[in-house]
Amino acid sequence: RILTVGRMVEKKAPLVVLEAFSKILDKAPLAHLDMVGDGPLLIEAQRYLKDRCLGNRVILHGHQSHERVKEMMGQASILIQHSVTGSSGDAEGMPRVILEGMAAGLTIISTNHSGIPEVIRHGVDGLLTDESDVEALSKAILEVLTNKLKSEKMARSATKKFHNQYTQSHTTKKLARILFD
Repeated sequence: RILTVGRMVEKKAPLVVLEAFSKILDKAPLAHLDMVGDGPLLIEAQRYLKDRCLGNRVILHGHQSHERVKEMMGQASILIQHSVTGSSGDAEGMPRVILEGMAAGLTIISTNHSGIPEVIRHGVDGLLTDESDVEALSKAILEVLTNKLKSEKMARSATKKFHNQYTQSHTTKKLARILFD
């Protein structure tokens, strides 16, 4: 199971994710995508699924509670966070969902965007692609699905990194050092 979590807006690139996912289906017949989020691109995403008859492989869940997202992370093995700079210049900082995915032990696939490469090292803690690169994203998805050992190793590395650097305790200590040093 593959999971994406984010508003259905341009900077979260849900249509890029759908297009990349649709390209891997012939090689990954058991792959399933759960998309959580609501927003202006939801109707386009629904239309994309209907036009390509992907309703049995992709579920658009709309907005979900934090508790439900946590539950869904427990059922998934991969988290995709494909962030891009929107046409208005809107960009991410560091998406919290990536940290939550790391903590949950998911293999992360994301983008070389904003603060993401500071947290996810390509090939170590997950895989990074360029923004809006459908081909690279579909290759990354296939790599994670077909190379279980590498996928598990990256997920373990990301989880360890989360616990060593990004827990509330670590963040509080860093903030205290900044404020009081």
